[in-house]
Amino acid sequence: MIRTTIIAAALLAAGAASAQTGAQTPAQPAGASAELKPIKIPQADALGPVFSRPGAVSRPGDGKRAAIKGFPIFRSDDKTMTVGLADSGPGEAEWEAYPHNEFMYFIKGHYTLISADGTVMEFGPGDSVTVPKGWKGRRTTTGYTKYYVTYGPK
Repeated sequence: MIRTTIIAAALLAAGAASAQTGAQTPAQPAGASAELKPIKIPQADALGPVFSRPGAVSRPGDGKRAAIKGFPIFRSDDKTMTVGLADSGPGEAEWEAYPHNEFMYFIKGHYTLISADGTVMEFGPGDSVTVPKGWKGRRTTTGYTKYYVTYGPK
């Protein structure tokens, strides 16, 4: 219940920002009616088919970094906040300073965060985490699918 509430709050914030800024989304292309509408991603779609929709993006892996597919659901006009889905293969990454605040809710796979002080946190389906901007550490994964909300003022 708490995780559902957190996700709903993040998506409501996105909707409120959209209403205030007139932001466009993949479900509401530029030049569309001024009427704003909710965006629904059914669970079965989030587990794969959404990454074949128009607007989906992908980045190939490079041996260490995982191949990743993404589907941006919402981006604020000032590009400081993004809501979307990401699907990653196995890999790892390291940050001296994480580039933005990020909330993640995992729906598939396994994800591990190792902080610079050695603290290890593991995540799987149904788990969530918030990583603050500036966090130092690394992540390893056997692959995952997640909803995410990022915020990073310039």
